[in-house]
Amino acid sequence: MFYRKLFLFVLVLLTFSCRDKSSNPGDEQPQVTGIMYQVPGCQRNLFKKTSSVDTCFSYSFTDSLKIDFCVSANCCPDRERFSLNYKIETDTIFIAAKDTAADLCDCICPYIIHAEFSNLPLGRYIVCCNYNNKLIYERVVKKQLDLN
Repeated sequence: MFYRKLFLFVLVLLTFSCRDKSSNPGDEQPQVTGIMYQVPGCQRNLFKKTSSVDTCFSYSFTDSLKIDFCVSANCCPDRERFSLNYKIETDTIFIAAKDTAADLCDCICPYIIHAEFSNLPLGRYIVCCNYNNKLIYERVVKKQLDLN
């Protein structure tokens, strides 16, 4: 019962994002926007690692921050099985993925979760990815110069 209440509390926290309001209207930053989705289908060839230190977390950060990370879940169904939320606090981005589908078959698949954030004011963030209330990735991401 305690864990259920804790989970609900964390979900409520993750659904609200703070807005930093400036006292001078000319100094206002554009509002940060974010989208998240599951890349369709099971990514069976995803875990062909070249070394034991490879992970399934990648990002690019120029004008916007794009993040891909993996989660493992039951193969059935293979789409629309995750509840996804994010919250940004100062220099930290919290991403939460929760498996909402029933275990309908006897296999496990890797899935990719994609997140994109625009109008981020800082050039460096800590990204914390949680899956089913467990921290699976904590990475520092840094803005790269766009050479185009």
